[in-house]
Amino acid sequence: MEVVSELKAEDFLEKEGFPVVERAFSKNLSELENAIRKVGPPFIMKVSGEKILKKKVLRGIKVDIKTYTQAVIEFKDLRRIGGSNGVIIQKKLSGKEFLAGIKCTNEFGHSLFFGNIEENFVFRIPPIGKDEIQRMIKESAAFLPKEDDETITQLMLRLSELSQKHPEIMDAKIKFMVTEEKLPKIIDAQISFK
Repeated sequence: MEVVSELKAEDFLEKEGFPVVERAFSKNLSELENAIRKVGPPFIMKVSGEKILKKKVLRGIKVDIKTYTQAVIEFKDLRRIGGSNGVIIQKKLSGKEFLAGIKCTNEFGHSLFFGNIEENFVFRIPPIGKDEIQRMIKESAAFLPKEDDETITQLMLRLSELSQKHPEIMDAKIKFMVTEEKLPKIIDAQISFK
């Protein structure tokens, strides 16, 4: 099984048509300024590396960075983390966060899940349609305005299609945010392949 870095997981999802937050990657300080210019403040900085999966545990996430000087300090700190091969500069968004994904089991093959970040996960066997996804959202106790409901439904439909198109996916966890503009944006991702 191959677990890919957040950077590769997000690139893969973007190629598959998923909406991913604006981000840039910087290996060194000379690339940092261009990365910041591309994304714009305020932004989040995350350690990146092929073997780094639990960024929070490693204190590998720095939030609400607004200046280049602050970014340089945090960049040096993140690059000291073992296994780091660079830093992701990611646009800071505001909105409601959710977790969705694909899980592969011996009993059922692929299943889809959706829920709040901490709890109330609901599972279904794909392929699933719009009505079933809306039932999932209600069962997860994510009481949402109609516009948010529709936004999440579209993302989950795409996830159902992805599970059918790529049977080699063993596990995919997608943290996404419904922004104030009622757009879904993936803000973190982890994928493992057979």
